[in-house]
Amino acid sequence: MSRLFLRTAPLAAALALAGCADLVWEKQGAGAGDTSQALSDCRRMAELNSFRLGTGPVIGAPNVIMTPAGPSATFQPPAAVPYPDPVLVQDFTRDCMQQKGFALVKRR
Repeated sequence: MSRLFLRTAPLAAALALAGCADLVWEKQGAGAGDTSQALSDCRRMAELNSFRLGTGPVIGAPNVIMTPAGPSATFQPPAAVPYPDPVLVQDFTRDCMQQKGFALVKRR
């Protein structure tokens, strides 16, 4: 079984059991602005951490060399370009919000 499936299956099952209800972050005494700021901070941190741990699609670009006979294009070995892994971003964001005392609940 793929690692991605094993990591996302519990979340998919939870959402299915919850009836695909809208979920929101709540914390006793926190206003909408506090929640929005905390979520923004957590997402930013999550994306940075995801960049460090994940590697993205492989992209190669031609290397054009000028010779006396004219330009010649050769392809370099592709280099991995990091990108934010959506599963890691979700996990890091959830963990960060929970550490700040927020809970994910059904929208009322």
